Amino acid sequence: MKKVLLLSVSFLVLSGSVSLLRGLGTDHPHPVTKGDGGWADAYYKIFNRPDRVHGFFVNSGDVFFYAGNTKAFNEFLVQCSVLEDISFKLILHVGRQKARSPWDKEDRDIAIDWRLYVDRRSVKKGEGRQPFIGEIDLWLGGSVKLAEVKVPINILVTSGGEIQDFIAEHEKKRVAGKDK
Repeated sequence: MKKVLLLSVSFLVLSGSVSLLRGLGTDHPHPVTKGDGGWADAYYKIFNRPDRVHGFFVNSGDVFFYAGNTKAFNEFLVQCSVLEDISFKLILHVGRQKARSPWDKEDRDIAIDWRLYVDRRSVKKGEGRQPFIGEIDLWLGGSVKLAEVKVPINILVTSGGEIQDFIAEHEKKRVAGKDK
């Protein structure tokens, strides 16, 4: 009987601990104030741009969503490129996207053009440490025109993979001789 009781209590304790491992997070207010996260001033200017439509954090990671035109996106890229303690990777995607927090049951009805992800634990804090690579996702099915985007040279550009995935899937079908 003692073993059963001990196992039951152990299970309850472990079950409660697992829920704590999920993390802490909530939607960001607009504007994000200097007490929220301990970022340098230049970050708050980016987080609180007038084209920001939503944002949230989970643990030390912050995500912000923006809706704007090519001019606004180019200004955003310049703001990101001058930050000294972080490097950015721009990831290009096809299609459209909507703002969503991880706890949302469905997408919010807020179309976005780009998203910013930064993690405050990883930002450089001293010599010898590699700067964090923040991520900027850009969806090309909206208001930002790729032909007019001006990416600063210190921002890495990569594909989101959708086109490569489509080509690879088509190639498999083509080689197999299947039309669907």
